[in-house]
Amino acid sequence: MFTLLNHATVCLQLSDFEKTHQLLKRIDVAELGQRAYLYYGCYAEYYMKIGEKSLAISFLDKALAETTNTLERDFLMGRKVVWTC
Repeated sequence: MFTLLNHATVCLQLSDFEKTHQLLKRIDVAELGQRAYLYYGCYAEYYMKIGEKSLAISFLDKALAETTNTLERDFLMGRKVVWTC
């Protein structure tokens, strides 16, 4: 699953949104365990880049709910502040 997530992240960075979405749909988030927040964060970035701000923020909230790591939470909260302005 991590390989698919990494591939989706690269496709997202290359603005290949169709491929990104195809890859994300193939991931079973339950198999990511404590790293599920990365999946939700990737989906948040995907939705933001395709102009679906409300979906992006909802996935960002899911990512925030899945992590207790202070640095990761701070990063995600920073994204949320920027996106909601």
